Amino acid sequence: EAQLAVRFNLYHLIIAAPTHDDRVNIGAKTLSGFGYRAHAFWDTEIFMLPLFTYTAPHIARNLLDYRYRNLPAARAKARGNGVEGAQFPWESADTGEEVTPSWLPHFADRNRLVRIWTGDIEIHISSDIAYAVHQYWRVTGDDAWMIEKGAELILDTAKFWASRAEWNADEERYEYRDVIGPDEYHEHVDNNAYTNRFAQWNLQTALEILEWLRGTAPERATTLVEQLDLNDERLSHWRDVIERMHLHVSETGLIEQFDGYFRRQEVDLTALEPRTKSVQEIFGIEGCNQTQILKQPDVLMLQFLLQDHYTEDQIRTNYAYYNARTDHTYGSSLGPSIQAIVACMMGYPDDAYEHFIRAVRADLRDV
Repeated sequence: EAQLAVRFNLYHLIIAAPTHDDRVNIGAKTLSGFGYRAHAFWDTEIFMLPLFTYTAPHIARNLLDYRYRNLPAARAKARGNGVEGAQFPWESADTGEEVTPSWLPHFADRNRLVRIWTGDIEIHISSDIAYAVHQYWRVTGDDAWMIEKGAELILDTAKFWASRAEWNADEERYEYRDVIGPDEYHEHVDNNAYTNRFAQWNLQTALEILEWLRGTAPERATTLVEQLDLNDERLSHWRDVIERMHLHVSETGLIEQFDGYFRRQEVDLTALEPRTKSVQEIFGIEGCNQTQILKQPDVLMLQFLLQDHYTEDQIRTNYAYYNARTDHTYGSSLGPSIQAIVACMMGYPDDAYEHFIRAVRADLRDV
C-alpha cells in the first residue's frame, strides 16, 4: 500500500507541474479536485517544490519564476498594507494578487458566514518563498538564475520583514503582532515562533546574498541596491531587527508557539477518540482558539526546515510536547509529512510510519 501510495502522490505532483510555463503554479490540491479553486499557497514552496528541486530543477525554476513574475503584485500588497518590500499573497492565482476569500459559509450552517483572516494576517508565506529560492540555489548551484531573479526575491521579502517589524520599547525588541502561523487553529496571535524566526532568517540570508552578489555580480548588486533602495541606513536597520528579534527560547529547549500559548487550555485529545468531527466542530472556532490543540505543528515545521540551527535534544523536546497536542485525526493534511520526517530524525520509526501512512492516504482514502 505504501509503495502504491507514494507512486500515486508522485503522479499527482508531476501531472500538476507547469513543465513549459512560468505563468502558473500548482494549486494546493493539485488536480485532485476543486478545493481552494486551484489557488497556490505556501504548499508549493515548502511541500511540493523540493521534489522538483532535487529531481527536475527546470520545473522548480518555472515554479519560482511564477513568484518572480508576480513581484509587482506582492509589492502592491505590501504598499496597500502600509509597509515596504514584497508581501506575497496567502492565496495566489494568475495575476499574483491576493485572492483569499474574506468570507466563507460556516461549515455547520451555510446561512452563516465565517471571516477568513489568512489573506490578511498569515504573513509567513513571504519567508517560505525566500526559503525555497535559497534551497533551489543551494541544491542546483544555478548562480545565473540567482543573480537574475532569486536574489531580488530574497532581498525584497527581507525589505518587507524589516518594515513590518514592530518595536516594543518596554521590552526593547522587535515583534510581529496579530498574525496567524501555520497552525491555523490560532488566529490573531502575537509573536508566532515560526513567523518571527523565519523573518529573522530571511533578513540574515538577504544580507549574505547581497554580500555574495557584490563579489560575484557587482553590476547586478549595484542595480538591486538602487532599485530597492538598500542604503546603509536600511541595511543597518535590518541588522538591528535580526539582533533584537523576539524569539521564544527557554532553558529546556521548549519553544512557545506564540505569546501566551502555554496558558491556553490543555485538552487530552486521546479522550476525544473515536470521533467523526474536527476539534473546531467540537469546540467551535473561537473555543478551539482558546485551547492548545494544533491544526499542524508550527514549531516542528520550523525545526525541520532550519534543523541545522537546533540540537537533537531541542527537537526531541518539542516533538514530545507538540506531537501530543496536534489534531492528527482531523487537522491539516500538511502536518503528518513533517511529523513523519521529524520522528525519523528522532529515531521513532513506529511514530514515523503512522504519520507517513496518514499523509500518503490523503487523496486515496476518506481520512
